[in-house]
Amino acid sequence: MIRITKNTTNDVVFTLNEKTTLSGAKYLLAVYNNQSFETKVVRLTGDTSNNIIRYNSFPITEASTDDLDNGQVNLIAGTYDYSAYQTIGSDLSLTAATTTIVERGKLIVTGESNATGGTQIIVGEIDNDNTIYTIVE
Repeated sequence: MIRITKNTTNDVVFTLNEKTTLSGAKYLLAVYNNQSFETKVVRLTGDTSNNIIRYNSFPITEASTDDLDNGQVNLIAGTYDYSAYQTIGSDLSLTAATTTIVERGKLIVTGESNATGGTQIIVGEIDNDNTIYTIVE
């Protein structure tokens, strides 16, 4: 599971190279919010991995505004499904002709700025009956 902290630049690790079939592929990340059903597509740039054959590491900045072409996205705290796509295109479109899924998974966004300037920490816990509880501090 990928964890994104609000108002932070997050180094996010994927294993995209192992399923990439395009030479010189670029990557897009589609995040689907499980509460609002909204999808955002973010361009992944600046792979900081020391060993891209084993893993890829991209900075994703969670901020109050979107700059999706440059890895900056505004997400609400909660759970998401994500799909990472390889593409040869230069836009944020997920058309079947130019993209292929190379990784899927779950993503959680934690932390939320509130009116008093503090931070709301949202933590998921699973008890014995598999119920997820949210704790807000």
